[in-house]
Amino acid sequence: MPESITEISDTELMEHLRGQVEWQNYFAAEVVKLELIEGQAEQQLKYVEASAYLRITDTTVTEARAQRDRDPAVMEAAAEWYQAKVNRKAMQVVCENRERCAQLLSREITRRVGREPMQRRDRWNA
Repeated sequence: MPESITEISDTELMEHLRGQVEWQNYFAAEVVKLELIEGQAEQQLKYVEASAYLRITDTTVTEARAQRDRDPAVMEAAAEWYQAKVNRKAMQVVCENRERCAQLLSREITRRVGREPMQRRDRWNA
């Protein structure tokens, strides 16, 4: 995006807006994919935790939970879930940033339309 959007032509402004919206659509789809991956990783973690918990016998609930959480399979599944969550959040930030860029461009378009003479605006509304 240019340093100052007020100095570019209307055509260039629309091209930038179109590009921002296309990228925003792409990143929004990526966020959905990453949400699904995160959900699968969370389900896998719950399954591995339950499996590890069932293998533990003759102990208190607190000790069983501690043993479960130290299980290598549980630790690996927890790390995969955490990484999936980090990936989703990072992509969500990128998507939100693109949305703000598109909003900025849209506000500039609105500002320019508001400055146009009434005759020209009427032509656009016809």
